[in-house]
Amino acid sequence: MLNSLRLRFLVGSNILLISFFAVTGYLFDQIFRNNLLDTERNLMYAQLVELAAIAESSFVSSRNLSEDVSVKSLMEPDADIYANVESRDGRVIWQSASMNNQDFSFQVLPESSENRFYRLHTIDKKVFVSSMIFSWLSIDGNEVSYIFNLGKSEDPYWEQVSHFRESIFLWLGGLLMLLLLLQYALLQWGFLPLAYLAKSLRAIQDGKQDELKGDFPTELTAVAENVNHLIRHERKRQEQYRNALADLAHSLKTPLAVINSSIETAPTLKALKPMLEEQVAQLDAMITYQLKRARHETKNVFMPPVPLKPLINKICKAMQKVYMSKNIQLELDIKPEDISFNAEEGDVYELLGNLIENAFKYCKKRVKVKAKLTTHTIKPGLHVVISNDGTIIAAHEIEQVLERGGRTRPDVPGHGIGLAVVNDLVISFGGELHISESSLGGTRVEIWLPK
Repeated sequence: MLNSLRLRFLVGSNILLISFFAVTGYLFDQIFRNNLLDTERNLMYAQLVELAAIAESSFVSSRNLSEDVSVKSLMEPDADIYANVESRDGRVIWQSASMNNQDFSFQVLPESSENRFYRLHTIDKKVFVSSMIFSWLSIDGNEVSYIFNLGKSEDPYWEQVSHFRESIFLWLGGLLMLLLLLQYALLQWGFLPLAYLAKSLRAIQDGKQDELKGDFPTELTAVAENVNHLIRHERKRQEQYRNALADLAHSLKTPLAVINSSIETAPTLKALKPMLEEQVAQLDAMITYQLKRARHETKNVFMPPVPLKPLINKICKAMQKVYMSKNIQLELDIKPEDISFNAEEGDVYELLGNLIENAFKYCKKRVKVKAKLTTHTIKPGLHVVISNDGTIIAAHEIEQVLERGGRTRPDVPGHGIGLAVVNDLVISFGGELHISESSLGGTRVEIWLPK
């Protein structure tokens, strides 16, 4: 198996080129041989006519034939050209000196033919033979016909064929080598984008670049785009897992703080049991929720309604235990009493828990939580407003606090994750988040989630 595309193209195209030139050389050879044979046939017919013209005055006078310069080679015993004149009944009237001591004879010309061209092969001779009938009127007025036979050795013919084959082999072979080199260069140029693609992928593996960049041919554009999409998707998943771990660590702080605070204030270990069971269940629910978020993005799909008042009361109760030393005044305004929101309970808990925790953490003495459902046409849905009397987040700091790790109060313990998680959840629900100054003198956070 050829596992290299470059090698496959190279081997395949080389086989095609070599086959093409082999067939071309064969066709050229056949054309040249046929043309050379036609030339030989026409030349021998012309020589027969010349021989007959010499013999016309005396009806094959050997004296005239032997004295003629143009057929002098016929009189040489060792010549490679042979001739004779025969009567219609096969009787030899005249033959050239080169025919002496030869062990072959010309074939009989069929009565239906006036001329014939053929090849005569014997043990030691290969000759072309041309035969033609010529007729004259004798002295007594009768028509006399003679068969003129002319034979020529095939050696000159094959010498020309051999020279042509050598020439065509050199020319076609040289042209083939040139085309193979040009084809290799063209193949190298054509595969440059693939080499660049492989180089870019290695650079991504080595961390030298983030994704595939550059101008790719049309055939590779879709591949590059899909690879980039896969890379971005994988990085998004990695970021999602990192965020989920950070969110999990952030979510576990509150139950752990509640447990720690309760241990310090509980009169007996037995009194801790209900609280510990509640917080352990809460820890388990948070871990399950965050792991689920790590695998799936939050979507605002149809879910069972989550009652908000019990959930808010639960969160506020836990915060009051954590920040018991601040003696915070809590004001709840939840209308209607049975207000609910269709979403995953873990998402709602994460959303409201982070906002209420921040309000308790950064307030001085007062926290206000307001929630209501609106049905007006502008923004129907759930409106939640959480205010405190503590630190004010300035307008130029809003973008910073909505980023992961962004903080404006380094003196207060924390990781800067809560508002970033809230913002992600609000966006996933298709809602809006607004931060401003509250009437209590601190920060006001308002969220709107469409129903």
